[in-house]
Amino acid sequence: MGQLFNACEYLLDRRVAAGDGQRTALAGPAGEVTYGDLHDRVCRTARGLREIGVRPEQRILMVMADSPHFVVVYLAAMRVGAIPVPVSTMLHPGGIAELLRDSRARFLAVSHEFAAAGGAAAAARCLRARLFVRRRGEPLDRRAQRLAAGDRLRRRRDVHRL
Repeated sequence: MGQLFNACEYLLDRRVAAGDGQRTALAGPAGEVTYGDLHDRVCRTARGLREIGVRPEQRILMVMADSPHFVVVYLAAMRVGAIPVPVSTMLHPGGIAELLRDSRARFLAVSHEFAAAGGAAAAARCLRARLFVRRRGEPLDRRAQRLAAGDRLRRRRDVHRL
């Protein structure tokens, strides 16, 4: 049987392997990110996702602002074989809870701007879904390192900060 296709490897790894590591992959208000830097961040985040229990074919509902962090989480989910499900950031907790149910997502990724709505949605659904939140100003790869080292919030065991 042939090797399984991985979209993250196709979109990112082949660019790095072709010598494009120093070329710009993303550009925007947050600055530029090279293919090499993006690859490193995605790999670290993928390790963090595996640590919190994300498995192939599981869904991760994403309520995240448009940013390099969104791209990193999206590609990291694909790298581990999970299914990223990006949704509108205009949703209220009830709408997020409904999408969690309908998509059968077991994990919820939110950026800090949407942490309150995401937390309320997960609580309303009484889900075992795990919520991970990007802290403002901290590089995503550092959050993944903390997560991989077992750093978890003490109050809620299903909430992880990435």
